[in-house]
Amino acid sequence: MAKREKAETRKPQILKHYYRVIAKEGIEGASIGKVGKHMGVHPSLLIHYFGSKENMNIELIDSIMEGFRSVDLWGSLDETEDPTERFDEFLNILFSRALTEIVDDVVFYVLHYLSFRNKKMRSIWESAYDSFRDTVAAELKSLAKEGVIEVSDPEIAAELIICLREGVAFVGSFSDDDDPSEALLESAKDAVRSIVKVKTPKKKNKKSKGRKKTP
Repeated sequence: MAKREKAETRKPQILKHYYRVIAKEGIEGASIGKVGKHMGVHPSLLIHYFGSKENMNIELIDSIMEGFRSVDLWGSLDETEDPTERFDEFLNILFSRALTEIVDDVVFYVLHYLSFRNKKMRSIWESAYDSFRDTVAAELKSLAKEGVIEVSDPEIAAELIICLREGVAFVGSFSDDDDPSEALLESAKDAVRSIVKVKTPKKKNKKSKGRKKTP
């Protein structure tokens, strides 16, 4: 039991340092020896817990994706009762810098590349993507039911929206401050509004306050 508790404490610490080394030096510079030096421990400790660098990659992507799922991205939606305001908040969350900053760009693209060469990593990546798509699709269905938008296929619409989200993040990674511009973020929101066909709220007829005229 004690060994298990020690592993549950020690392994996340090692992955945290591994993440930092990758972010700083890339995957080619993130050797087990260098990670051990970064931690101030002997490399044999990393081998003891993970066995290989490949296993570290698998557990790192699993840790990141689990952290991504546990982040309370959608909390503010529950506090927004008005459907139209909820849709606006939904877009603000999707195209916020906070969403982009969850994972360092270097680490994100390194793990994405490695997932094409490792079936376990690919499976973890696909599971996280499916979960995100389902969450977006569920919100679209809810908004459509409320009469805010009109969307025939929420799943396809969700995938298109994620494509926009990832494209914006990719372009932003080439900017001077590693972030997409406000203009690009707002244009992406407008594109989503076109995809889901936002409905214009109907104006309520004003009732006359005067007395009805008798014929």
